[in-house]
Amino acid sequence: MAEGGGDGRWWAIRGLAAVGDAQALPLIVASLTDGDPAVRSVAALALASLYLRYPEDVQPFLSWLADFLADDDGLVRQSAADALSQCGDAAVDALAGALNSPHEGVRVRAAAALHRIGTLATAPSLYHHLEDTNPLVRHYAYETLDRLGLLTNLLLARQ
Repeated sequence: MAEGGGDGRWWAIRGLAAVGDAQALPLIVASLTDGDPAVRSVAALALASLYLRYPEDVQPFLSWLADFLADDDGLVRQSAADALSQCGDAAVDALAGALNSPHEGVRVRAAAALHRIGTLATAPSLYHHLEDTNPLVRHYAYETLDRLGLLTNLLLARQ
């Protein structure tokens, strides 16, 4: 952990994730810009925890959370993807927007998160990326659509 109380901030955010209510959102959202990547990471996951209890309050922050798919730190990028996937269909629009990023890593993390969600709501955005330039994005799109039983129908329609 970084010096200057990063460990204390990490535990505070972790505690709010476990027992906090919607009033904890401003502190958690502010922690997404903390200088310590571990604090940013736990803040992303805390949003997912709060989403399970207060979905209406957290929903407006999901698009902003998708911006952290491009964070400088790998742990933060992965935590943002994991948090968004835990929010299920509510995060589909934010992840669909990230699929249009010019940054390949962002597209891969967004496609992987949509794959983990794996509902019909993910199909339209993944369909449009069956021919993405990145092979991992294509893989996640293909696997998700196949698992949903949509791939055969989509490929026949494309001929």
